[in-house]
This record gives sequence, C-alpha cells and structure tokens, in this order.
Amino acid sequence: MLLIHPPYRSAESGFSLIELMISMLLGLLIVAGTIGLYSSLTSVAASKQGLDLAQETQRAVNSSILRMVRQADRVGPASNNDVLVLDYTMRDGMRDCRGNGPAEITTGESFSQRIYRSDSDQIMCDPEHGSPVVIADAITAFSIAYGSPADGLVLHESFNSLSTGAQAVRFFVEVSPDAVHPTSWSLTAALRPNQEAPS
Repeated sequence: MLLIHPPYRSAESGFSLIELMISMLLGLLIVAGTIGLYSSLTSVAASKQGLDLAQETQRAVNSSILRMVRQADRVGPASNNDVLVLDYTMRDGMRDCRGNGPAEITTGESFSQRIYRSDSDQIMCDPEHGSPVVIADAITAFSIAYGSPADGLVLHESFNSLSTGAQAVRFFVEVSPDAVHPTSWSLTAALRPNQEAPS
C-alpha cells in the first residue's frame, strides 16, 4: 500500500508575504482614519471655543455698555463715531466702569467716562476717576451712531450733526477671537429719561 504524505510544512509556518502586506494596508487605513477623525474633532472644538468666546464677549460688552448708557445723564459733546463720552451725576447705587461708587465719588458729583476701541483691539472705558478699564478683547470693529427725538430718532454718525442732545446710542461691534469666525452685532441703548439737553 502506497501512503501519500501531505506537502511538507514546518512547525514554524506563519503568514505569507501577501497576507502581511494586506494586514499592513488595513492597519494604515485604520491609523489614517483615526488621524483624520482626530483632526476634524480638534478643528470643530477650536471653532466652538472661538464662537463661545465671541458670545461671552458679546454678553460682556452688552451688559457693560447698556448699564453705562442707561445710567448716563447725557452724551458729552466730545463724542464722535468711535468715541462715546457719557456724563453722569453720581447717585446712590451707581458705579463707574472701575466699580467706584458713592464711597469713592461723592453723591451729586459730576463725572465722565469715555468708551472707545483701543489700538490693541479692545473696547476700553476710561473713567474720569482712575485708569482705563478693558471691557472686551479681540474687537475688530467698533462704531457709534446717535439718535434724538427731534431728528425723528434717525441715527447720525456724528454727535455734532444732531439738532439736540442724543437720547439713544447704537453701537456696532465686531469681535473675532480666533481670526476665523468674526461675529458682529449692533446694540441700541437709550439714556436715562428726563435728561437735560447738553449746553
């Protein structure tokens, strides 16, 4: 009887070259997909962080400027389309942009504050009593328009073009915290009622 033996195989047989190349290719595809997914997630996270910062800046600007304008007695005549000067008479519960209240400024005392965009892309408040305060960073555009009932509340680019004192102020702000997603908005605020017309 003739016995046929199966082809000789070593006890140390392994993968063939083709099998190794296919497995390496699959591994490379998985690594490339993982890197692409990580890159996309990082980009989305950075974009979201920039938008979150823009919203936070918008809230800070809106609340600070609204409070300052609503407490003001009048818009100072030195105002123009990129600087707003607000004149106040200190009352109980008021604070200037540095947080100084009646303890630092005598009740009934008059003071002014300037709001403007600095050369370093910040909205600043410069109180009469103290050094300037940063309201917001990464501001790429900031302008101001003025309105008065005598002019039908038509907005004017220049305070000096109003026939009477300004009673409403509109701010145009653009913020770009990540230089990729600029966010712009406008904000209108009315001065305190029963203000005296500027002299």
